[in-house]
Amino acid sequence: MGHQAQVVEPEGLVGGGIPQSDEVLLDLRRLDALTAVDRRSGQVTAQAGVTIERLRAHAEAAGWAYGVDLGSRGSATVGGTIATNAGGIHVL
Repeated sequence: MGHQAQVVEPEGLVGGGIPQSDEVLLDLRRLDALTAVDRRSGQVTAQAGVTIERLRAHAEAAGWAYGVDLGSRGSATVGGTIATNAGGIHVL
């Protein structure tokens, strides 16, 4: 049997990036690619390290909006918001 370890992403504002005991810290900030927005469906693929600010600007340039908005949009990442279930001020 192998050794099991938790993997956490470094998210500075919520403390999710503080490894505990057997956890491994995995930095995904360089995974920051975006695909073109499909103007018909509004779909885009964003890697985990894309900031919310950048994704919002990318969607808006194509005539769409990305509903997640946080005060920390310049540093919050797609992966971090998914990991912490963050939605921000426009999500009920």
